[in-house]
This record gives sequence, C-alpha cells and structure tokens, in this order.
Amino acid sequence: MRKSQELMLERIRVQGELNRSPEVREGEEGAEEARNKIEALQTELAGLDTSYRDAVLSEEQADMEAREARNDDGLADWQKELRRIAKDVTLGDFVHSIMNETELDSRAKEYRAHVFGDDARSDVFPMEFLLVGETDDREQRTAGATTAGRGPANQMPIAARVFARGDAEYLGAQMPPAGVGEMAFPVITAGPTPAGANEGVRVPASAATITITRLEPMRLPVTYKWGMESSLKMEGLPAAIATDGRMALRDAYDKAVIDRFYADLDDPADPGADIANGLEYLAIAAGLVDGKLAYTVEDVHFLVGTETYIKAASTLIGANTDTVVIDKLPASRFRASSRVPAAAGGNKIQQNIGFRSMGMGRMQAPVWRGVQMVRDNITLADSGETQLTLAMYYNAEMIRTDAHVQTAFRLGA
Repeated sequence: MRKSQELMLERIRVQGELNRSPEVREGEEGAEEARNKIEALQTELAGLDTSYRDAVLSEEQADMEAREARNDDGLADWQKELRRIAKDVTLGDFVHSIMNETELDSRAKEYRAHVFGDDARSDVFPMEFLLVGETDDREQRTAGATTAGRGPANQMPIAARVFARGDAEYLGAQMPPAGVGEMAFPVITAGPTPAGANEGVRVPASAATITITRLEPMRLPVTYKWGMESSLKMEGLPAAIATDGRMALRDAYDKAVIDRFYADLDDPADPGADIANGLEYLAIAAGLVDGKLAYTVEDVHFLVGTETYIKAASTLIGANTDTVVIDKLPASRFRASSRVPAAAGGNKIQQNIGFRSMGMGRMQAPVWRGVQMVRDNITLADSGETQLTLAMYYNAEMIRTDAHVQTAFRLGA
C-alpha cells in the first residue's frame, strides 16, 4: 500500500472519530476535556491533509522519475547528453531572456540548439517547458520579486490565475515535436495471421494494411497588453503576465487534447440504471480489462468528472464496511478533472474516460517548433502600451482507439 493510501485511511479514521465526538456543552462536567480532544482531532486532521497532499505529489514525482529511468534504456548517446543538459535548464531561463531581451546563458542556449537545430530562435522555448508546474524558481523570481529601493514597499508577488493540472498525459497522450511540414503517423491495422504448415506446402503472402494519419499545424495564440502606467505601479508585471500566459496556453492545449478524445471516441448508450453501490464502480473497471492493454484492474485508469468523484467518495463498497470506492480506486487510477463534461439529463449521466494504461501513445498531439513568446514594445507605443503574444502550433488525433473507452456513469437524480 502506498503512503498516500495509508494516510487517507488514517484520515478517514480521524474524521470518523471527530464526527462521533459528543457536542460540547459549556459548564458541564468534562466539557473542557471534550473540547481539547476535539481540537486535537482537528489539528491531527489538518496535518493528515497536508501529509496526504505531499505524499501524492511525491509519489507522482517518483513515478515520473521511474518512467524516465526506463525510457533511458536504449537511448543514443546524444539523447542521454540532451537529458543531462536539460537538468540544468529551467523555463525561467527562457522567460527572463525573452522578457528582458538578454542573451540566454550557455547551458540554455546549448539545450535550445540541440532541440531546434538550425531552426533555433530567440523567441521560442521548447515544448516541455510549457508542461511544467505553476512556476519554477527562476520564473517566480523573475515574475514576482521586488527590487530593494525600486518597487512598492508593501507589494507581494503577483499571483497568476489558477488552472487545472494537465490531464492529457494522464490518459497516455504523447506530444512529439514536429518539424516543417505535416506530421504523419503510419499504423499497421491488419496483416496475415501465422499458421502451421506441412513440409513443402507454400504459404501465400498477404499485404499488411497500413493507415496513415496526417496532421497539419493549427495555431493556438494568446495576447496580452498593459500600459506603462501599470508597469510603474507594479513591480514584476511583465514577467507575471508571461507566467500567466504560459499557464493559460498550457491549459488551453490540454483542454483541446481532452476535447479531441471525446470527438474521436464513441458515445456509449444510457446504462439503464443508476449506480447502486461501490461494487458497480469496480465492475466498470473490470469490464475494461482486455488481456492485452490491461491485464488487471490496476491497469485501468479513469478520468472522471467531479460529480462522479463525489459520488464515489460517498459510496460504500458494500454492506457492513466503512470502505468507500475511492479507497479501492486511488488517485493514481481514479482522477477527477474539470475538463470532463458535467453530468447531463434527469438521470445525471456523466461521460467519463477509461484508459487501458498499456496503450500509451494512442492519442498523438504534436507541437510544431516549440512555444513562441514575443514581446512587442512598438505596435502600441503611441498609447504607451506593450503587447505580449504566446503562441503554439499543434494538432491532435487518436491513431488507435483500442486503449480508451468513453464510459457513461449514471449517477441518479
């Protein structure tokens, strides 16, 4: 059992004990002792919440590092060298250079040259930096720090908007870099079947069926503008806007890929009945085990709407138990997302996505030439305004549909 699961079970125990605590009536015997016990339970619960979040993040990081270690197997020397260089480069290196119109440091410049080759440009940063978390250290310093003696004395760092974390990668989408021209994805969809043959018997040849999916770039831009007056009143405003723009672009790209999942998958029929108990959730997961891309329910992941998740968090697995569904389907395999459409109709049917996790790369979402960031001090100079445009060129399509299933959960009125 993972640490996060142990902490969740402990949290459920403490919450249950807190719920069963008698009401404190001032003046009654034992009131102070009861109040102290409740406060201790509340403190313990808050600490468990923090520890649970930290454990989930730590486990996700460990999983990612394990995947990267597996992915290093079979890499060419130049690819390993590129990964080594990348460890010393941050998004903040590129944001600082573009926003302040300064040269990149040598490591970041070397990394950009490795990624883009002859197409390397000063206003473009590699795609993988779009997918990092809220901010990295240098980006935060660039965006929010005030300079002693120059900025407002009471100004806190400028906070960017809050966006959902990425869901496309959780569903196995791959985001390969694309060069000039359309991106082609050939897939063998059928071919001859091997069979035993007697001595001397000729086996006829058959051609394989190959389907090629071709994708062309589509532009996804976002443009900001601000006045010089605002820059003079708020220290770090341009870089804070750059951070917000990068996060907004990442959010829009991820949403576009999730929308493509829904466009490419078949709509399921109405389940016909509401989910009555937790075992039905497990039955839905077991129904996606196919013996090829999912060998057990551990290999089945779900991206669900918040309404489905809330129902699962309050539905017991069965009678005579305190175990709810999400204890059996932990965060690594049952994840809520605001990108999943809301439950619809009188029966509250929510269209979630099931993923057989050995089917990585069925959704391809290539990005052409990384992410462009252009600061324009000229176009609106007569009004004292500056523009910042971030843009990426992408497309997305499923090249196989055998790993994902759009699954209808009927939650009931």
